[in-house]
Amino acid sequence: MKKEDSQQTNPIMEAIGTRDLGDAVDEARELVDFTTQQVQDAREALDSVQSPLLRIIGVLLLSAGVLTTLTTALDAFDDWYLYTAFYLVTVVFSLLYTKAMAQRRFFSGTVFLIAICGLLGFFSWSLMEAMAPQSIWFRSEVVFREGPRMLWISVGLHSLVALGLGAHWIFGFAKRRRESRIGNKG
Repeated sequence: MKKEDSQQTNPIMEAIGTRDLGDAVDEARELVDFTTQQVQDAREALDSVQSPLLRIIGVLLLSAGVLTTLTTALDAFDDWYLYTAFYLVTVVFSLLYTKAMAQRRFFSGTVFLIAICGLLGFFSWSLMEAMAPQSIWFRSEVVFREGPRMLWISVGLHSLVALGLGAHWIFGFAKRRRESRIGNKG
C-alpha cells in the first residue's frame, strides 16, 4: 500500500506543471513589485500635497463613502457593494487628479476633474433614485420600501467635493498664470 501511495502523483501539480508554476510565481512577483511601486508613487504624491483644501476634500469624500456603504449595507440593499466600488473608482480618479496637479499637468488635471464631477453627479442621481419610495423584490416577496434619507448627506457631500475640487482647480490655474507672468518678467 505504501508503495502505491508513493507512486501516485498529485493531479493538480501534474496539470499545472513545474515550469508553468515557476512562471506563475515569477509573474506574481512582478505584479507585487509593480503594485508596490504604484503604492509608493501614490504615497509620495499624497505626501507632497500641501493643500489643506485637498485634504478636506479627501476627508469629505471618504466620509461620504463610509456613510453610503454603511447605510446601503444596513438598509438591506442587495447591491451595496456597487456603491463601495463606486467610491473606490472615485478615490482613484481623485488620486490621479491630485498627482496631475502636483506635477503641474493642468490638462490632465482638468480631464480628471471633469471625470470626477461627472462620476459624482451620476452617483448623486443614482442615490436620489435609490431614496425614492419604491416596490422592491426582497426575500421572495414584493415590499414597499422608503429610501434611506441618510443618503441625502452623501449627496450633499458629493456637492461639496465637486465644489472644492473646482475651487482647487481655479486656485491652481490662477497660481500657474501668476507664476508664468513672473517668469516672463524675469
